[in-house]
Amino acid sequence: MRELSPIPPDIDEQVRAAERRRAIGVKLCVLAGVCLLAAGLAVYALTPHYTGTPAIALILIGAGLVVTFPLAALLTLLLGPTWQQRQQHWQSLRHRRWR
Repeated sequence: MRELSPIPPDIDEQVRAAERRRAIGVKLCVLAGVCLLAAGLAVYALTPHYTGTPAIALILIGAGLVVTFPLAALLTLLLGPTWQQRQQHWQSLRHRRWR
């Protein structure tokens, strides 16, 4: 097994802070996406249908879907702990369990 770099003494707090940051970021992203989607549906519902679907409604609905799903997934990767931090945390947990 490959030896990792020295484990920082505060790795638990680093991982915990990254998980909190990720949870807040993703929740805000999903909330913003749902608000955009609701705004697009409201514009669509309030527009007379004989005039056709307004472009702004389609833009809002599309933006809401993009913000809710792909952008939230990207934030999950960017705001969460790095792979190295996760490995160090797991190594620390295994070491504590072994002792």
